[in-house]
Amino acid sequence: MKRIWMVLVAVVSIVLMTSGVGVAGQPAPHAEYKYGELIVKYRPGKSGEARTALHQRYGSQKIREYPEYALEQVKLRAGQSVQEAISIFESDDAVEYAEPNYVLHINVVPSDSYWPSLWGMAKISAPAAWDTTTGSQSVVIGTIDTGIDYTHPDLAANVWTGTDGSHGYNAITHTRDPKDDNGHGTHVAGTIGGVGNNGSGVVGVNWQVKIMACKFLDATGSGYTTDAIECLSYFRNQKAAGVNIIATNNSWGGTSYSQALSDAINAQRDILFIAAAGNNATDNDIIASFPANYELPNVLAVAATDSVDALATFSQYGRRTVDVGAPGVGIYSTLLNGSYGSYSGTSMATPHVTGLAGLIKAQTPGADWRTIKNLLLATGDNITPLTTKTLTGKRINAFTAMNCVDSRLLAAIQYPKTIYVGVPATLSALSINCGNSSGPVTVALSSGEIIVLDDDGIAPDVAAGDGIFTTTYTPIRSSETFVFLSPAGTETIGTTAPLTISTTSLATGTVAVVYSQTLAASGGIAPYTWKLTSGSLPGGLSLNSSGVISGTPSVAGTFTFTVTVIDYKGTTAAKSLTIAIATAPLTLAITTVSLPNATQYVAYKSTLTGIGGTTPYTWSLSSGKLPTGLSLGSSTGVISGTPRYTGISYFTIKLKDAKGTTATKYLSLKVI
Repeated sequence: MKRIWMVLVAVVSIVLMTSGVGVAGQPAPHAEYKYGELIVKYRPGKSGEARTALHQRYGSQKIREYPEYALEQVKLRAGQSVQEAISIFESDDAVEYAEPNYVLHINVVPSDSYWPSLWGMAKISAPAAWDTTTGSQSVVIGTIDTGIDYTHPDLAANVWTGTDGSHGYNAITHTRDPKDDNGHGTHVAGTIGGVGNNGSGVVGVNWQVKIMACKFLDATGSGYTTDAIECLSYFRNQKAAGVNIIATNNSWGGTSYSQALSDAINAQRDILFIAAAGNNATDNDIIASFPANYELPNVLAVAATDSVDALATFSQYGRRTVDVGAPGVGIYSTLLNGSYGSYSGTSMATPHVTGLAGLIKAQTPGADWRTIKNLLLATGDNITPLTTKTLTGKRINAFTAMNCVDSRLLAAIQYPKTIYVGVPATLSALSINCGNSSGPVTVALSSGEIIVLDDDGIAPDVAAGDGIFTTTYTPIRSSETFVFLSPAGTETIGTTAPLTISTTSLATGTVAVVYSQTLAASGGIAPYTWKLTSGSLPGGLSLNSSGVISGTPSVAGTFTFTVTVIDYKGTTAAKSLTIAIATAPLTLAITTVSLPNATQYVAYKSTLTGIGGTTPYTWSLSSGKLPTGLSLGSSTGVISGTPRYTGISYFTIKLKDAKGTTATKYLSLKVI
């Protein structure tokens, strides 16, 4: 095996982050983005004349086009704010969505101690795997990073070279020169494919491989979302041209959600997208980190472990959102100008996994992205500190990945954390054996009902045969036990929600005008029974056992009373509420002043209220967008659904009464 030596003993830690939190649409208050620009996604069929007409209407112009994604990078007219432009563009029939061009960063932080060279290779059993293969020059790995020092003596032989002599692409300068001027991308490349058995330097997981670099982060470690998308477009086109790209390494991430970036990743399903989980020591199940948290079948998220197989103190994690662990503390690798050094971060853990993907492809050239991903997930070593921190509970193992005989894994991915009766929810689970999907997968409910999950690529399942089985079910109880079962194993999850009255306020009524308001509860076990337990309702109104306050008010005033809800098991919850009855018809107005926060992946429901005018009312959005996963009921004014991403969405609600009178209000909704 190759001799290892150290040239540079500078120990640094690299942390790669994005700024801000958001979903497609308006940016979060502190999000960092490029002023005067948008990323615009057009609806199908809206090209050519339609786009030209749009730019003429709004005084904008195209900077770059990504035809394979129906995206444009757009320059706004002088003086127009990004927030204003998003509202205008998203109200246009030609536009599917518009979002800021977010800034991406890396930050370098010095480490306090030294670590033995290349301990990570021994930890993942790479030497045993190298007895089978040390890689292949026919396998290509892409790096989306700061570029690569393609003249480095420990990388040059493994750097991809095109027919034009280029070594990849530079999305910043739009040239074929991805020369690294930061060092991060070169360090990543050394772990993936530092040349083996050449008597000097370091060795990568692959001794032989071809590394194709795309530079979108500059010398300071900053870059834009549009440049990352251009890198994805470059790799996609190279793959279509016959280059055997099997995975890209993505050692960058943060909390800014970009629908455009998600779409671009999703458009290249046949290339694994291996992403760093992040370095803020937070739970990605609660605070999403992108691109690691994109719910796409070709995305694999990586946490960092140390030399004693503990979760690195800085590493982000997630029981349902981060897939595996890999060595990421004190990792020695290549640096600029032929030098070497030690970095720490999930940025360093990720190339161990990407490198192993290349080694598997070298051993089994016919393996597709599904097989490679599942071998990475199913065959690692079970590590106690990762049991509740990653989906698999494993740190990768190169030898077992390449010599898998019977390695089964079942892990629940999605299930309702809080159950809302009657609101559809997603159930999904990973069920694999070595590189193969392992079914059937069923979920047994508390009632004994059996639900079958599918891996057929038909919605809600995303990709056929990838080992992720999915279905949608509608809860009939607010407390439930889910027993996931397949040939790969079993996992039991109990969900119990406390009984609460979720109605927080009641609409104002008017004397002699018909009134109806339905009280809402959550938790406990349905069906519910409602009672008035103290105080009194306005004259002419009554509360029925189903929780509906209705009638025609006969007297004006403010009335306070207490209602109690009783669930199927006799559990009770009470709340004091107030109804105001006006003496005369009021001017139409929306009385909702703010919306309660929503929680990612948790079903949400909130009712908008209005006064005045003539009922019935019709509700709609006049600008902006609700968080992804939520919708507005036009006749009820109820915002409901299950939000998929964290962030703040801004929008304008429009209320129209039976006579066509309208009122609007600007609101926001935060998903945490």
